[in-house]
Amino acid sequence: MEELMNTKVGELAVKNYAFIQLFIQNEVDFYCRHDLTLKEAISEAGANIDVIRNGLMEIEKQPVRSFEVKVESWPLDLLADYIEKTHHRYTEKTTMTLKGMVERYLADQPRNEEPVKLFQPLLIKLTGAMAVHMKKEELTFFPVIRKMAASRGKTDGAPVKPLNNSITMFVHEHDQQRDSLVEIRKIFKSYTLQADDDKALLGIMLLMKDLDRDLAHHLHLENNILFPEALRQQQMSPTVE
Repeated sequence: MEELMNTKVGELAVKNYAFIQLFIQNEVDFYCRHDLTLKEAISEAGANIDVIRNGLMEIEKQPVRSFEVKVESWPLDLLADYIEKTHHRYTEKTTMTLKGMVERYLADQPRNEEPVKLFQPLLIKLTGAMAVHMKKEELTFFPVIRKMAASRGKTDGAPVKPLNNSITMFVHEHDQQRDSLVEIRKIFKSYTLQADDDKALLGIMLLMKDLDRDLAHHLHLENNILFPEALRQQQMSPTVE
């Protein structure tokens, strides 16, 4: 157990999909704070360490669960395509749907507007940041990944631009997106549904919860798999400034 507690939380997330589910349930950040040990990540999240320990013991009794598909073994260009065509598209669609739902909610009277009024500027901030961030990845980063994949194994492969600075920037932007998610969770009390919540508010909360969970997987694939492997492979590829 102590070995697990002293293992980097991002490594655990790659090792066993069941860990991802446990971390999400307890709001332990495994995608942006992936370099923390599990013990450090639990402390930072303010999660109940006994609940986590019990969850770990149950997971250790079961066979290792892989991600829905074994993405860590995919070629990088395929992984980039997967992220773009699933997580990017889902984020674009869902944030726009949420913005419309919030606008309609606040236009109707009378309602319990306070949580939604607090949520709206954070949603606008997250939507704008994600739109710019994803477009930068699609226009500048993913093409380099595909170029690397096309030239892999070729002695005369075309040179590719160094990725270090881009990845540092993207990781920083992921941290900012994560901060917005943390604030949104506080507003919605970790998406805890109350008996007196009306259906429109429940719809906003449930869709935001889905987006939050999808972003956890999205940022995990990039921070813990795509970025480290891209840097590793680039060391074997010619680069240009």
